[in-house]
Amino acid sequence: EDTKIVFDGNAKDFYVGLDDSADKLVIGEGSTVGTNNILTITDDTVTIGDGAAVDTAIVFDGNAQDFYIGLDDSADDLIIGLGSTVGTTPIISVDENKDVAIPDGSLTITTDDNTAQLTLTSTDADASAGPKLDLFRDSGSPADDDILGKIRFLGDNDSGGQLTYADIEARIVDASNGSEDGRLELSTALAGSGSVSRIFMNATETIINNDSKDLDFRVESDANANMLVVDGGEDRVGVGISPSARLHV
Repeated sequence: EDTKIVFDGNAKDFYVGLDDSADKLVIGEGSTVGTNNILTITDDTVTIGDGAAVDTAIVFDGNAQDFYIGLDDSADDLIIGLGSTVGTTPIISVDENKDVAIPDGSLTITTDDNTAQLTLTSTDADASAGPKLDLFRDSGSPADDDILGKIRFLGDNDSGGQLTYADIEARIVDASNGSEDGRLELSTALAGSGSVSRIFMNATETIINNDSKDLDFRVESDANANMLVVDGGEDRVGVGISPSARLHV
């Protein structure tokens, strides 16, 4: 038979009991085992809730700040959030499709070695592209010259200051439906003077050294290291040779 300890409250009762027919230890609301189960323990499984259409949560009651892990039952999402009520300030959300979302925050992955910190793997065997990495600016009012995203390569200099040594940036050139144009630019730090453009691609042209710096452009062939050379400091072009004249073939 079922056995229990009932906490007989003024407005509400709670119980801790054995549901003998199901072989479960149950903590619930009410005075009868099986009524509104809150926590159920069976074999190696702990279950929160009893299948009712309500949110369930574990709340970590902190001195200055609460956190929770809970089920948003109406959305069918598992949420880790800030506060004590499910749905309040979500930090990480996992839905029934196994999609993970960070609604309003950032993710930092730190290791103390040189292993890969993020790996995207596709096991699909078809001819479509995969894996994929999307940078999506979902603007409510997209406009020309919007920056779509930037990938920055950061490092310290020898005095311990953080510096962007290289970056890749994409922008909208024309957001008009049916005539959309994009722009992509690769830049690097140069001589301590900040970022300079190395490769610039927009709707009309591809430019090497768009910031007009003293930089050479060189193309190697199989047998010639100077198959095509642009001497940025001397304004010279060489074909098959490092140039000593305005055009040297």
